[in-house]
Amino acid sequence: MQKSNTDDYYRDICKNFMNVDISENDKDFISTIMTHGLVSGTQDDRSILAIQELMQRISGLPYDINLYRSGKMHPERRPYISASLSPEICGRYQKRGKHSHIHKITIKAGTPIIPLGIINPYNMEYEFILDASRIHRTLFGKFIYY
Repeated sequence: MQKSNTDDYYRDICKNFMNVDISENDKDFISTIMTHGLVSGTQDDRSILAIQELMQRISGLPYDINLYRSGKMHPERRPYISASLSPEICGRYQKRGKHSHIHKITIKAGTPIIPLGIINPYNMEYEFILDASRIHRTLFGKFIYY
């Protein structure tokens, strides 16, 4: 996928979520945890709560999409993870070892996801927040989010 096509595609996806009301405070909490990971108990709890509340209010896309993730699919203490439209971007964060694969995740239509573009319009990693408990591995080793 070429960069300009990915830019347009991500913008089109984000347009589906522009009517979602998110407070600036919640945007800050969500941005912090997605940028820096888990840092402290109280701040982490507030960030996770903001994501959880947003997931309950958001509706999914009317169609399936594929996202990509490098690393663990169900990391400890992380109920939410990020994934990108771009496997090339995932490659930048790919680590060596057991969890070094870039995983393709099929996001089923109607399943709640949060495009980081609605929280930070300058997000250039085409990132989405996913509920890790909704990621299921098929018998064939593929990942489906529903």
